[in-house]
Amino acid sequence: MSFQNILQPLIKDVDGAIGIIFVDADGEAIDHYSRIPEHDMKLLGAYKSIIIKNIQETSNRLELGSIREIVIFLDEAVLILSPVSEGYFLLLFMQPQSNLGKGIIRLKETIKKVREEL
Repeated sequence: MSFQNILQPLIKDVDGAIGIIFVDADGEAIDHYSRIPEHDMKLLGAYKSIIIKNIQETSNRLELGSIREIVIFLDEAVLILSPVSEGYFLLLFMQPQSNLGKGIIRLKETIKKVREEL
């Protein structure tokens, strides 16, 4: 199943959005759309599972609940991780000067559309 028609509009609509990847719990890419090489986008998706695992384990230990969103600010990028359903996440990769609010809003809309297709 292809999710291109759902993922692509977000990247085209948000200035500075570089790519989005739909991944499973193991970090395996289900689908993606990006302005960077496929290998680089898949690498970001694979490493997200390490980040999520560590944060969720800590959250469980402290009884803080489930992950709703993770935003990571880097010198040259912003990464937003959001759960789609149990074991599935979307990762949005943006330039640091991008409109973070618009990126999050469009990501939430995209998550709803992906859920409808699952």
